[in-house]
Amino acid sequence: MTTDDNDNPAAELNDQELLALFRQNAHLSRLRLVATKAVITAEELAGELGNVSLLDLDKAVQAGRLFRVDVDGNAYFPAFYAAQDIDRTRLERVIKVLSGLGGWSQWQFFTTPKNSLGNITPLQALQRKRMFAAVLRSAAGFAER
Repeated sequence: MTTDDNDNPAAELNDQELLALFRQNAHLSRLRLVATKAVITAEELAGELGNVSLLDLDKAVQAGRLFRVDVDGNAYFPAFYAAQDIDRTRLERVIKVLSGLGGWSQWQFFTTPKNSLGNITPLQALQRKRMFAAVLRSAAGFAER
């Protein structure tokens, strides 16, 4: 074992233990998203949007215009879908490009800074209306991976 390995407790874990640790960290991160209301229930989203029913949300998911994520067997929607500073029609177009991916992959796309967008997240770029085309290109590239 090198000196660097002594500074890294994960270096002593086997592959299965590392995988379990990564899964535990991912689960804790997702629970944090629920606790901070970064992801919300369908009822909460419908309430935020005001004129949208639960049936409308289901139809949007089926059509690939909206995605949901699962935490402990419960479905949640990104709270950013109700953000006033993001054009929902444009957001839906980007989600449609990503619709072949799972919900957490789509979440990752929207919330992770991208070099192609000047190291800001696609959500931040969508707030800057002039960057919509760049976000679409970035989504298409992300979906192809």
